[in-house]
Amino acid sequence: MGELVEDAVRSAATVPPEREYHRLFLGPAKPVAPPFESVYADGAAFGPAAVGFLAELREAGLELSVDFRLPPDHVAVQLEYLACLERRAEEASASGDSGAATAWRARSRAFADGHLARWLPPFLRRLETSAPGSPYTFLVRAAARAAGVVLPGEP
Repeated sequence: MGELVEDAVRSAATVPPEREYHRLFLGPAKPVAPPFESVYADGAAFGPAAVGFLAELREAGLELSVDFRLPPDHVAVQLEYLACLERRAEEASASGDSGAATAWRARSRAFADGHLARWLPPFLRRLETSAPGSPYTFLVRAAARAAGVVLPGEP
């Protein structure tokens, strides 16, 4: 995974990340690969997947910042949520609450399998097709690996 991050850093030296972010994810032209689960699950941003994810965040006692203006099912938010679940599992384990640690790990795995594993592969395919050398392509592949998502062409 470290080699993917290194590739992203090298690529970012020649591709301005802010410009690339807009080209790939936001526009003004039609985005190459919108970074929202609902685009892949529902065919449009702010679909049922976004609403369901927002409900899951709230159930976990989390809220998006009032300044966050994108759909809630943005890849960065979902990865942050997964990290939060893993952190809660680690904290429970460190405090000796193995039951809570197991529950948080199960919730983390269920989220990764039920959400990220379903939409990160087609999201990454779009990036690899349209922007194979983009720093974001390398970072999405690294994030998918970190989340335990099996990608096409990988064991």
